[in-house]
Amino acid sequence: MIEYDSQYPSQFLRWRGSVIPRASACAFFSATLAFVLKALEREEILELTGLVTDNAAFGMYTGTLAFLLVFRTSKCYSRFWHCATSCCTLRAQMLEAASSLICFTFMSKASEDEIEQFQRSVVGLTSTLHAAALGNVCGRRLEEFTILEWKALEPKYHARLLEHSPRERVDLVYMWLNGLIVRSLKSGLLNVPPPILSRVFQETEKAMVEYNQVLEVMTIPFPFPYAQTAYFLLALLGLFTPWAMCSWTDHPVSTACCTFVAIACLASLELIANQLENPFGEDPNDLPVDSFQLALNESLSLMTTADAQESPQYSFAGLHGGTQMNGIGAFGCFVKQSEKIENLNCFVKNIEKTGN
Repeated sequence: MIEYDSQYPSQFLRWRGSVIPRASACAFFSATLAFVLKALEREEILELTGLVTDNAAFGMYTGTLAFLLVFRTSKCYSRFWHCATSCCTLRAQMLEAASSLICFTFMSKASEDEIEQFQRSVVGLTSTLHAAALGNVCGRRLEEFTILEWKALEPKYHARLLEHSPRERVDLVYMWLNGLIVRSLKSGLLNVPPPILSRVFQETEKAMVEYNQVLEVMTIPFPFPYAQTAYFLLALLGLFTPWAMCSWTDHPVSTACCTFVAIACLASLELIANQLENPFGEDPNDLPVDSFQLALNESLSLMTTADAQESPQYSFAGLHGGTQMNGIGAFGCFVKQSEKIENLNCFVKNIEKTGN
């Protein structure tokens, strides 16, 4: 995905990820045809005067096509944003489940080796599940992602993952993670109350719902009749516009320029819709799935460190005056704000009395 700052217009002067070059190429063909037709008319080889006397029909055609393209682009943008939101929600819910499982081990009576084995297994399976989900929706191999504890996974489980299809891998790893939780509960390693532990299953279930929503968008394409109609109407516009412009302009250059602008605008909308329709892939404007995986791995790696598993200690000796906010008494701050509001109300009442 291309990152840019809209406050600097110079960043828009790049060709990578832009639809302008392809739109210009489409418009250049029509502009060239318009230039040739107008030049032939000036040489009295063709007679195009009066070919299009009323622009109402042409305006209705272009207006209908513009509506179709704008609507298609907006729907494709909705697909793109829905996938982006679901991917972020998927990552957040999986991290919440993993964080809860690691925190539950703080009250476990199992040995340190068993606790470490469980924590690292949770981290590895969570990272693998996230990578498998992203790999399925974007059509990439599991080995192309950075997965935590991948080398620690026994070779026979690597082989099992490769034996299944990308969609089955997600369900397989999901079952492995749930099985790890249930077996740890049975062995006593997880000794938290069941209502609290069920929160983990709720988070993983929500994560899988988000994954299936993304999969639904990627599986069901934009309706074919709509996309086909928009494409062919745009192609016909590219052929008819030069003839219409010849009736409305007097010079070959102006004819070509007007044709170029008209076709480039609508062709850009169609190309933008094509870019947004499929948010996953190798295009510059696709979602950064590698960054999503690395962000998840970062958070998972932090959970198993001593800094994250050690609770901070506070020393309240010598501090008085209630809760403090950066050295300022919170209660005192709220009291001062209340006094300001009360003084303001009194000031407003005095003004109203004076006005009366």
